[in-house]
Amino acid sequence: YTTADNASIIPITAVKNVTFDRITIDGTANDANIGIEVIYGQNVEINNCVLLDLFNRGVEFKTCYACTVRDCIIQVDGSTSMYGVAIIDGSRSIQVISNTFHRCRHGVTHGGGYVNRDCWIAYNAVYGATNAGLDAHSGADNVHFHSNAVHVEGSDGTNDGIIYQGTNGRITENTIYGTIRQAIYYQSMAYSAT
Repeated sequence: YTTADNASIIPITAVKNVTFDRITIDGTANDANIGIEVIYGQNVEINNCVLLDLFNRGVEFKTCYACTVRDCIIQVDGSTSMYGVAIIDGSRSIQVISNTFHRCRHGVTHGGGYVNRDCWIAYNAVYGATNAGLDAHSGADNVHFHSNAVHVEGSDGTNDGIIYQGTNGRITENTIYGTIRQAIYYQSMAYSAT
């Protein structure tokens, strides 16, 4: 008995060529968890949307390819610790361009169980981030943070402007202010907090 003898292939049909435009989602009244969640998406665009007070994430791309969030407002008015855009679990070629994030834990975060590659995070305004403005965990490869304005607030001493823990990262022409710890914090994948 080996895995190779009993392996099976499960085909996945991607959600393709879908556009969300001019949608407002307010999670205040019902504790909504995620505003727009895309799983196995390809060429999905989220444009000109307003996502407010969601419990966990404004937008989540999970195992997606060539998707975009553009010209959206993602904002926390209440007490949630919402992530603005989460790029997770092996997503690739994701663009987050010209959005405004207010009081999110991170405006954009990368993470999950698989490597996220080739992402372009550019021309965003991140105001009042309650942790790090922009963040790429160890599962990030070739993520480029370009020309973003990041303002961080908080008093717990962990607030960074941009955190990068992955490989082949590029951080160019960003403006970062209001940090308590590091403006840019590059942390090796081999780092272990003990």
